[in-house]
Amino acid sequence: MNATLDGALEISWVRLAIGYLFVLLVLAAARRWKIGRTGEILIATVRMTAQLIAVGYVLEFVFARPSVWITLLAFAVMETFAVRNIFARVKLSPPAALRRVIVLSMLCGTVGVVFVFLLVIIGIEPWYAPRYFIPIGGMVIGNSMTGIALGYERLATGIRGNAERVEAALM
Repeated sequence: MNATLDGALEISWVRLAIGYLFVLLVLAAARRWKIGRTGEILIATVRMTAQLIAVGYVLEFVFARPSVWITLLAFAVMETFAVRNIFARVKLSPPAALRRVIVLSMLCGTVGVVFVFLLVIIGIEPWYAPRYFIPIGGMVIGNSMTGIALGYERLATGIRGNAERVEAALM
């Protein structure tokens, strides 16, 4: 790996191919144990590759043009996909009030943590520097999304499993 002048790492084609050897190992294991998911694995690999290439070009554009509006737009897009993913993970559709609580808790929690981390703990200037804001925001959003989705799934499972008790308590 070679570092470019701006600090980005260049990954050679050989090293990239070595990374894809793991996909071949998973395909070989799926075939050997007759799991029958080789088509899904191939589709997921192609999809992952296309997404990473697209995100790479988008991030290259964003990092080259540090702008508060572009950085906040990228953060809003990440938040939108995270909230969408929370609701997609749980099959039970929440009532509108619970949906609002989930969205607000996601937004308030991630925005608060990201800004405290960037402004107080790291102290970057400018605060919207995409090189720091987007990766840290992505990590915070990803962890929050997982936690909220697990909590929501637990709540939905508890309600479904104890429907009679919930109804009795409401009466």
